[in-house]
Amino acid sequence: MYDDLPSYFNQKYNPFCGSLPDIIAVIAGIKPLTRLSFSRNNKTHCEFVKFVGRYGVFAAESQFGEKKKYLPDTGENNLKHLYLSKSKRILEKYRSGDPDLEPLETGNPSKSKKIEFQKFAKDLGYPDCCVNNYLKNGQHKTVVSYKNFTHLNRAPFYMNNFLHSISNFYLSFHLPCSLNCEKTKAYNKKIFGVIHKLEPEFAKQLKKTLAMPLMVWFNKSALPFDDRVVALFDGTLAGNVLRYSKCFILRTNFPNNKEFPRAGAKNLSYLRTGDKLENTKNEIHIYQGGKLTHVIKKQSEHEGILFDFN
Repeated sequence: MYDDLPSYFNQKYNPFCGSLPDIIAVIAGIKPLTRLSFSRNNKTHCEFVKFVGRYGVFAAESQFGEKKKYLPDTGENNLKHLYLSKSKRILEKYRSGDPDLEPLETGNPSKSKKIEFQKFAKDLGYPDCCVNNYLKNGQHKTVVSYKNFTHLNRAPFYMNNFLHSISNFYLSFHLPCSLNCEKTKAYNKKIFGVIHKLEPEFAKQLKKTLAMPLMVWFNKSALPFDDRVVALFDGTLAGNVLRYSKCFILRTNFPNNKEFPRAGAKNLSYLRTGDKLENTKNEIHIYQGGKLTHVIKKQSEHEGILFDFN
């Protein structure tokens, strides 16, 4: 049902190429810390540790092999974690006690959890306004605010973070408090500038991909942004009409995702058969060769939201 969007690959970042923007941001000193994951059976990370060490980046595995209690005995529980930082103090702090043991599923975490999360997010380099918004409003209200940012209000491509946890075509893992957030714009733009310097071919592909029009379906769950499905189009948008030559149907790989409704997923497959769509408030009209071939009815305000970045 879902497509694989190929990530950019460079052997020297193996086995962590999926987190390439975060790695480069730490190398450049933009992010104080990042956490990478790898298979417990994978021993190839030693060369990577030597590689980042040339840039003054320290690396350390988590001291504890604790399993996240909200996950089953497969998937992420078979992973180990590697922390990267140019600060040994920050590195030791989190490898011995990572506060991210369970997700913040509501906008009302305990005071102690909130303080821990704020400190962790700060050391990850995320803008304080976005962190505070997440703690106050959670994902649900933030997602609702995104739908009011229509495709007519085009944001820069470096504000597009809808493809993280799908591929390595992203700039930051955090959820912006809005698509107009000036701090996120400055942060992501700075990361892109360093990527352009260190990995120019990746920067070229990144810019092209993040500037492609897309539609998002947010699942009905406590974590709607994590549980999103994205239709990415190779095409051009004019008003509410999108003409395209190819469509990728993509889904995030969070292990605690709620399954997207089967009927809805089947509906989305019709997007691959078209070459034009018209997006209305309640429906998506799909055309092929000038002929209407299918209509997708939106079941909620969280479905079929069209975004266009430049």
